[in-house]
Amino acid sequence: SYAEVCSPGKEYPHVMVTHCWDSLFIYLVAAVVSDALGLEDYAAIACDLEEYFVVACETAARDGDNLEKLIARLSDAGTLHRRYWICAFCVNQHASICSSFPPEPQQPSQLHDAWEKDRRDSVTNRVFGLCGCSTAKHFNNSPDLCELNKFDEMMHLLSCRVEGLAQL
Repeated sequence: SYAEVCSPGKEYPHVMVTHCWDSLFIYLVAAVVSDALGLEDYAAIACDLEEYFVVACETAARDGDNLEKLIARLSDAGTLHRRYWICAFCVNQHASICSSFPPEPQQPSQLHDAWEKDRRDSVTNRVFGLCGCSTAKHFNNSPDLCELNKFDEMMHLLSCRVEGLAQL
């Protein structure tokens, strides 16, 4: 979270990752790995990752060769331990968006169509399940506790403290 990054003793990320919630997760991972390898395009890494997981699912066992090769490539590039900030992991989703969808827009409208699409899994088309946790939710009505409204402050902090900060 933003607060944790500001805590003493924490290490800052080398790269801020801007992503699209509509994209498949494998593309996000492939983009990060490709960046760490200095590649301009993530398509080949996405194919490698997809092949690894398809084989793993079909055999019900992980064949570590492809994954080990990828880890070796990252190690050889000196980027195996490069730190990336990905908000889906670094922002506490349970303190904000896990228990509800945004308010439903009026029907029929393009806003409603987009809202309906965004609350569904892009592969199965099922409505995402909601979390039943009891974590207190914080939005802009409690700005100090909200983690969703800190992007500008986070970018400023990192640009001041991280030499060579990159954005992916």
